Amino acid sequence: MLTLETPTCSGQDRTAILIARLKWVAFATLAIGWLIFAAVFASVGLFTLDESIYLLLLHASAYGGHLTIWNGYEEIPSAALRLGHLAAGPHGLTPEPPSGWGFLAAPFYRLAGIRAIELLNTLAAIATLLFTYRISLSLYHNRRLSLNAALLLGFATFLAEYAFGVWPHATSVAMETGSALCVLLAAEKDSRKAILWVALGGLILGSALQFRVSAILVAPPLIAWLLITQRERLLLPLVYVLGAVPGLAVSTFLNDYKFGSLSPLSYGVVHGAASASSYAGLAAVGIGIGLLALLLTHRPVRTRMRASHLWLIAGLLVLAALAAPPLRDMVERIAKGVWVLVVDLHAYDHVGQELGVERDPSGVVLFFGVLKRAFLQSIPWGALLVIPIAQAIRRRDLPAHLFSFLIIGAWIAPFAYRADA
Repeated sequence: MLTLETPTCSGQDRTAILIARLKWVAFATLAIGWLIFAAVFASVGLFTLDESIYLLLLHASAYGGHLTIWNGYEEIPSAALRLGHLAAGPHGLTPEPPSGWGFLAAPFYRLAGIRAIELLNTLAAIATLLFTYRISLSLYHNRRLSLNAALLLGFATFLAEYAFGVWPHATSVAMETGSALCVLLAAEKDSRKAILWVALGGLILGSALQFRVSAILVAPPLIAWLLITQRERLLLPLVYVLGAVPGLAVSTFLNDYKFGSLSPLSYGVVHGAASASSYAGLAAVGIGIGLLALLLTHRPVRTRMRASHLWLIAGLLVLAALAAPPLRDMVERIAKGVWVLVVDLHAYDHVGQELGVERDPSGVVLFFGVLKRAFLQSIPWGALLVIPIAQAIRRRDLPAHLFSFLIIGAWIAPFAYRADA
């Protein structure tokens, strides 16, 4: 007689299932709580100067569809009328940040004012949590780890501050993570579907430039990751770039109207940290390092040379480059900037020299009266990054860790480069 036994779960399995369900309950509670807070309780006032500029941009877009701000400056071009982060363009005063967010958010602003904008940003932040879960799942194939990643982002970072703000940061981050997810999905699919996913990723990132110029920082690491991990499908990074072309074209058109600049990455500023040209040297070095890495890891080269030989060649080339004073100065500058931004903001050298940057009586650095701290000072659990670093050195989950560290490095490098300028 044939009998069927019902599989049973051990006590340990039942505990794991219960914990997983409780985590999903916590995730849902966080998302619903954010939506309720944004709809009812969040402040509709402005917190920073940046928010005031975005509100001017939003108001001009919602009530007139304009790219410029009128306050009498065209008739009387007085410096007193040119507020911070407003550029004097060929058609009048215009906000330095991209204007795409103003047009996207304009219908919501007309409907319910700032409250609707905060709801829009909250929805974008929740989308970022979901994208983070799916990105982690694609990289590590571990649902528990992926859920933990999303919960950490939601509960243990500053994402909520951007969800309840009058600015496009949350929307831009959602689009950037969405673009990254599309690249990972492309890597999992066959050729035809892969091309569609990677083209969508490029299109999303190009569109994100209408919200934040800094979105462009995500493109180089994603392209580099595709070149390294998808060597048999070199068409994918090209399609990603082509997918971003429409967004780049729109940015170029808007910047030409606003600033008289044909650059898609312009803030209307010709010098300083907001000028794209000030990062040209860093970009050139990054491209050089990338090409060297591709050459040394190319299969014909790898098969003819031992790993120790490749490391020796790379080391000699790095030492030769550092012998050049400009490159050596750049490395020192970036290293100091990384220390300031990641470890200890008290080491910032320009306190008291820059407008709005000062120390309070206890020595804490303030930027326009707002407390600022380095990454690890703000999020101490970030020190856990030593674990994936150690795993990558041992070549465990190397493609997954490489994906994360390429993006982290691309985000840190330009800000570190300018931190000690």
